Amino acid sequence: MILQFLIVITVSWITYFLQRQLYWSAIRASSSVTLMFSGGFYLLHLIFDFDLDMYLKLTFGATFVGMCSPFKFNYDHILLSSFIYVIIFSFLLPYLPYAGGALGFIALSSVLMSNQIKMVQSR
Repeated sequence: MILQFLIVITVSWITYFLQRQLYWSAIRASSSVTLMFSGGFYLLHLIFDFDLDMYLKLTFGATFVGMCSPFKFNYDHILLSSFIYVIIFSFLLPYLPYAGGALGFIALSSVLMSNQIKMVQSR
């Protein structure tokens, strides 16, 4: 689970960085990071035996977390959202035979939860 969290935080931060600092669109940043990490995992899968499908789903959903608005969220939100995303993803993974819209829903839920936590914390 720690490796999953490190992957999610890395992918989310890179996606967020590309759109915040380099002014890429959210879709361009998400698709570029997804292709880069998916290719890397595929090459690693040729050498090592691991669950490639799970890591592809994890990476794809993590880019959704990083797609949140740079005007409303900061890197702390991304960190908290990534942590929540990994927990929800790990719990729901056995029930997700296909990626579909579930990954986007999990990412949206994690971002909304982190936003609510930050709002409650600031009061």
